[in-house]
Amino acid sequence: MNRYDLNNNQAIDWLYSLSFASLITFGLLLFSIGLQYFINISVIVPSWPLNGLVIVLITGVAAALAFYRQRFSFIAWLCNGTTLLPAIVLFIAILIITVFFSGHDVSGNNIVFPDQCQLPFVVSVLWLLLVLSLSVIRMLFEFNTNNIAILFIFFGLWIVLSAAILNTGDYQRLTVNVYEDEMAETAMDKYNNVIQVPFRMRLNRFYLSEYNPELAIVDESQGKIYRREDFRADSGSTGYILDWEIQVVRYISGAWKLGSIFYPLNESGSAPAAELIVRNTSTQLTTDGWVSCGSNVLPQLRMQLDNSHQVAMAVPDPREVKSYLTILDAVKPLNIITSVNKPVAFDGWKIYQVGYDIRKRRWSDLSIIALVKAPWMPLIYAGLIFILAGLLFFLVNIFLVFRKYDVE
Repeated sequence: MNRYDLNNNQAIDWLYSLSFASLITFGLLLFSIGLQYFINISVIVPSWPLNGLVIVLITGVAAALAFYRQRFSFIAWLCNGTTLLPAIVLFIAILIITVFFSGHDVSGNNIVFPDQCQLPFVVSVLWLLLVLSLSVIRMLFEFNTNNIAILFIFFGLWIVLSAAILNTGDYQRLTVNVYEDEMAETAMDKYNNVIQVPFRMRLNRFYLSEYNPELAIVDESQGKIYRREDFRADSGSTGYILDWEIQVVRYISGAWKLGSIFYPLNESGSAPAAELIVRNTSTQLTTDGWVSCGSNVLPQLRMQLDNSHQVAMAVPDPREVKSYLTILDAVKPLNIITSVNKPVAFDGWKIYQVGYDIRKRRWSDLSIIALVKAPWMPLIYAGLIFILAGLLFFLVNIFLVFRKYDVE
């Protein structure tokens, strides 16, 4: 038998093995779907120490199976890594479906699974964890420096998956409404239960800066709004929308209306306003006046152009949102500044700026804060480091092999 026939037979054996592994994985999927159909339950991921106990039990079972791999051919087959590919494909597919249909939020820097899972997802996670454990333990029992790259990748995947399970059970997200000069002592959890905050907070000052608002033409007859994203209310600017030339004579970010004119007054309840001169490029008719998006005190004001068209000012988009907070449960009062996408870490929690009173906007006396604790994220990062190290070893080995052939 020549080398070609040997390699060909090995490829055929591997395909048969992969097909059998896929059949077993598909069987587990059908079993879990059938069980879910008849029982119809959601599995809540337990917190520590139960989630850790699940991982220890699965790893222990894998170690026991790997110990007897030389006595039973089926166990040896389970440990050879062939089952890993179908298990990963099943896990990724069900994860995508679960996240899509459950609306689970995957944003942010915290890797967690949905905390309430149906049986197919649970089975896919546990099956992948078992297969990964078998592969890693078998490679440790049969340690070979030539396989160190694959070992690092598999071990990193095992760490990431285990840490994600732990993180899901122990992940906490609380929402706190902090009012200016008031002590916040309660929070809402993800089930809208009112609980005690882990530390007290006080809002000293809320800061919101805004972009200049956009100007738009409203067609009341058709119920349409026409705007240009590059045209905002700015003193001296000119823009064209449909058949109108809009010239901004003056823009005031904080104004109060007295009579028919807006005057600068940067106090609570004031609103952005702009004085406009609008010319119809077809009829040459000119209209002037004021527009304002309004506030929680002042109503919105539009400029009438004809029987069906008006100029309107959109609510300005936030540019920067900050909360100046004092944490009072520290050894001494701790002053912090939170802003969007720039959390502050304190006592194992991350403090996020997530909202404010949108009616009052700049004058909001409410800051909505999210407290997030994901204690197992460092372990996930460690797993990712192992995966990257394994990939690096793999690339180095490929480079050395090609270099050896070049020398020969």
